[in-house]
Amino acid sequence: MNNFYKIIFIKLRKLDSLCLIMYKIFFIKSTTFRPLMFINDRLSIIKLFFGDTLIIQPTYSGLGDNLFYSTIPEIVKKNKLFKYVYISTYSTYRFNGIKEIVWKDNPYVDGFISKNGWCHYGSRPKGKNFLDGINNIFLHKLTNLSSPKIYKSFVKDIDLEKCILIDFGRFSNTQKINFDHLVGVILKKYPNNKILMFNNAKIKTDKKITVIPLPKDFKDYCTIVVSVKEIYCLYSGLNSLAPALNVRANVFCSAYDSTQSYKINKYIVMNDNE
Repeated sequence: MNNFYKIIFIKLRKLDSLCLIMYKIFFIKSTTFRPLMFINDRLSIIKLFFGDTLIIQPTYSGLGDNLFYSTIPEIVKKNKLFKYVYISTYSTYRFNGIKEIVWKDNPYVDGFISKNGWCHYGSRPKGKNFLDGINNIFLHKLTNLSSPKIYKSFVKDIDLEKCILIDFGRFSNTQKINFDHLVGVILKKYPNNKILMFNNAKIKTDKKITVIPLPKDFKDYCTIVVSVKEIYCLYSGLNSLAPALNVRANVFCSAYDSTQSYKINKYIVMNDNE
C-alpha cells in the first residue's frame, strides 16, 4: 500500500494545496508511513505536521546516516523555526554509542519521543554534500561542504599523537578494493610512525602494522580518532565522524563519492586497480 501512496505523492509534489490535504489524510491512516518521506523538502509541510516540535528520525542506522542530521537541532533552534527538537525512538542504530554521542550529548536536542519523525530523502544540491542538502531545507542560503557536529569533547591520548590510524572495517560501496595496495601506500608514506589498524577489517596485514581491537565503547573510539596524527579510511562512517570531531580523515573512495565530500577531509580517488 505504501507504494501506492508514493506514486500519488510524486504526482502531487508540485501541487501544494492538494499535497497538504492528501498527506494529512494518509499519515493519520498509516502509522508505518513515515511523514515527509517524498515531499520532505518543503519547510512549510514539515511545520504543518510537527507544529513547534520537530521530530527527527534518520533514514538509516549507520553512524554517518545519523551525523547527517546532527546540526539540524542547532540550526532550527537558533533560527527559531521550532521550539523543541526530539529524536524518534523508532530510529535504529547500527552499533552502540551512536545514540548517546550524536543525540544525547547534543545540547539542542530536548529528548526522545515515541512518534514517527521527519527524514530527508531528497537529492543534494549540485556541488554540495548531503549535509548541505539537509541544511538547505531550513536555511535561506546554501551551506558549502559543511561538516556534521559532535558536541561532546574528548581528551587526547598523548601516547597516540604520532600514530597513524587505519580503519577499513566499514564501507558503503561494493567495488573491489586492493587493500594490500592501500596499506602499502600508507607504509611507504610513514616509515617511522607506528601504524595502527583495527581488527574489524578482514584483510591480511603487514608485520609493520599493529593490529588493535575495535573499542567496544564508542567514546574510546572517538578518543583514538582525535588523538592520532593521521587517519586513513574508506567512504564510511569515519568519513563523517572525523569532520564532526574537527579532525581530517584521508578517505580512499570512488570518483562519485569524492563529489559528496567534506571540506576538511582529503579524498583519494581509487582507480579500478586499487
